Amino acid sequence: MARGPAYPYVGLEQAVELSKKMYAFARRTAIHPDAVVKEAWEYSPTSSSGQKILAALRYFGLVEDVQVGENKQIKLSDRAYRILVDSADSPERMKALREAVLAPKAYAYCWKRWNGDTPPAMRSHLIFDQHFNESSVDGFVKDFKSSLQFAGMLDGHAKFGMAVEETDDEDLSEENGEDVEPSKEGKATPDNNAKRVDSEGGVKMWNEVFNLPEGAVTINIPAELSADSFEDLVAGLELFKRKIGRMVARSEAAKSEQDESPKDV
Repeated sequence: MARGPAYPYVGLEQAVELSKKMYAFARRTAIHPDAVVKEAWEYSPTSSSGQKILAALRYFGLVEDVQVGENKQIKLSDRAYRILVDSADSPERMKALREAVLAPKAYAYCWKRWNGDTPPAMRSHLIFDQHFNESSVDGFVKDFKSSLQFAGMLDGHAKFGMAVEETDDEDLSEENGEDVEPSKEGKATPDNNAKRVDSEGGVKMWNEVFNLPEGAVTINIPAELSADSFEDLVAGLELFKRKIGRMVARSEAAKSEQDESPKDV
């Protein structure tokens, strides 16, 4: 079975709360991982949840591995210490939070590609192009967005200048993650996200593709819109939405009539 992308088992806010418990238990002293799982978090050392939580703290860069003699131990990182101890409105603490939220490769990928948004096409892109498990992708998106919110990156996030490495063409499944079952819905077209393209005449356009069971829906929008044009576009989309609604209603009515019609015996 194929391996899907690796990503944190919990969001950043919960990871910080677990770091706080670890800090209360051991401060910044290096300690055996099993002791943290069992004593600080009250999981069995063999619990898969405990190990996944520990991995999540590593993803966010909140703990680091240290070698003490022949034993491998862990301790809270400088990043975690800053987040836990510094004042809530400290610029350095906010910077540490933003660095933490972009530390997981999957989170950095989504930030680079959608810049904090979670459009409908995001889900299908993650499933079909990045091999996320369809049963867990919604939880990933929820944790991703809540983590951005916790790090203060959703309101006016552009001003933070959180640059990340170019990741658009990377395959996240290169990391070891959870198993992904092959999709039973068939293949989707490769464009499941907005892309900037050139149209005839040199006009820059955004191309958005929504993959539906009945087929792909494509929307082309000029990359640069004035405020007035944006208002007109929104109004036009509302009209288009009503037209589609009537079309769906007619289709459902016709299907219902067909189902209720007498069948030849």
